[in-house]
Amino acid sequence: FCSLIKTSSIPIQRNAVLKNLYQFQLKKIAKVIATLHEDLQYDYIKQLKHLE
Repeated sequence: FCSLIKTSSIPIQRNAVLKNLYQFQLKKIAKVIATLHEDLQYDYIKQLKHLE
């Protein structure tokens, strides 16, 4: 979801609902990444930073 929104031309900064949904999804992703093994965390954190 986040990568599709990021690559689309949808201006999420103008829409509060989409912006909040996007930020909430990023927080959920960060929580899940924290539960993974360190090697996997490194890879996924790099991808997460690209989405932020």
